[in-house]
Amino acid sequence: MNSPFTLGFGTTDINNCIERTSLERSIFYDVIKKEPINKTYLINGGRAIGKTVFMYKFIEKFRTKKNLIIAQIVFKEEMLKQLLSELYKEIKNRNLVTNDLVLLNKNKLDYFLKSNDINPITNFIKVLLTYLKDKDVKVLIFIDEVSDTKEVRFFNETYSLLLKEKFLLGLIRNGIYENIKSFVNPLFKSSLNASIVYLDPLPIKSIARSYKENLNINFDLALKFASFTKGHAYSY
Repeated sequence: MNSPFTLGFGTTDINNCIERTSLERSIFYDVIKKEPINKTYLINGGRAIGKTVFMYKFIEKFRTKKNLIIAQIVFKEEMLKQLLSELYKEIKNRNLVTNDLVLLNKNKLDYFLKSNDINPITNFIKVLLTYLKDKDVKVLIFIDEVSDTKEVRFFNETYSLLLKEKFLLGLIRNGIYENIKSFVNPLFKSSLNASIVYLDPLPIKSIARSYKENLNINFDLALKFASFTKGHAYSY
């Protein structure tokens, strides 16, 4: 029998993971609103608690929504250029481009991506966001394992300005507390008014039930194995 479990960061189908149902639903139904209560979510928790898996489950769910565009960004690189590139790619892939969007062309995109001047990049992002807003399409930005860097702080400030201009945006990020503590401090200019989601360890009995079903063992033995994980998704 092949075990579906791994001792490292594996490639298991996220649909087979243990659900955090009530928490997932509360975020999901808020984010898909045109005017959500929270436009920024920050997923916090200890190392290997399951933050990345939790976030990627949202990405998979949101991809099925026609009025949503997903932009996945790596925090260590030029984030605004990444956002511009993701917007362009998704608009092209969804055949949303029409003759009225004259500015959306490959030559102009390449020029902006090679430019070191942030202002034209930001302005072009605004052009695309205006275009998407007119079509009632919302953009959800996802950033995995974010940390407090100069690049991230600048992105935070730009994102705040875009929100003030009433663009249809949402942002979901995750990170461990020591890397994101400045994001939740209102004294920092680069902090965002984010709803902080704390992930607790997975329920031991839920892990035990998963072991029992997948490994075909009795519940007492499964519970013993599950207790070793201490509820950490990495150990599970």
